[in-house]
Amino acid sequence: MKSILVGIDLGEASTRALEQARMLAACFEGSLHLLCVVQNPFSLPWAPAAPHGELTALLERMRQDASAHLEQRLTPDERRKYCAKLVTRVGKPADEILAYAREHAITLIVMGRDGHGSPTAAAAAIGSVAHAVACEAACPVLLVPAA
Repeated sequence: MKSILVGIDLGEASTRALEQARMLAACFEGSLHLLCVVQNPFSLPWAPAAPHGELTALLERMRQDASAHLEQRLTPDERRKYCAKLVTRVGKPADEILAYAREHAITLIVMGRDGHGSPTAAAAAIGSVAHAVACEAACPVLLVPAA
């Protein structure tokens, strides 16, 4: 557990996942990678009807908001202590989390377990992104409930 990736979104489960990841990083002297994935507005169904410039501005604003959100999740002292990397990517959350884990030899992925609803029972119980990551990750995945 030397290299811990935390999937960050705006949910309560994400906050709890980060708490667990902090404790594990402290126990094992590991590093933290916080990753927030922004959905590409160009991939949305209504995108062809929107002006290109507006979508570009929206994407930039979403990236800035995600970066600001990550900055608020760890204090400067925690960033130093855990050699933290704060990363924002654009794409499908599960795909980007799995790709980042492979690219950076992550040894543990920690994610919130939301259960936003999904067509499959297992994904509905834990959340579709968490379900996809847990099923496909090459490293252990810790799923943390919101409450």
